[in-house]
Amino acid sequence: MTKKLYFESNPEVDELYFTSDGQAFYDADKAHAHAGRLKERGVETVCREEFEAAEKAEKEAEKAAKEAEKKAKEAAEKQAKADADAKAKAEKEAEKKAKEAEKSQTPKSE
Repeated sequence: MTKKLYFESNPEVDELYFTSDGQAFYDADKAHAHAGRLKERGVETVCREEFEAAEKAEKEAEKAAKEAEKKAKEAAEKQAKADADAKAKAEKEAEKKAKEAEKSQTPKSE
């Protein structure tokens, strides 16, 4: 179960203690006792307030990243259109000059 699910399932709990094997405890002493039997003996204390703040910050960062990606895509599309328009204009201009050159090289009938 994820930390989020533990907090959602236990709304009255403000602090949880997690051992390296993913077990959650309401009591720090029980968490440390359990951790003592594990290869990795650390216990992570997770405060609801800090956890929720981190969750909120992560969601805001994801939203900002999506918005930045959208703006970058729009800018790239706008630039691609401008490039295509400039290319089309240059091709028309070159075609026009080629026709003018062709006309000037064609002998006129007298």
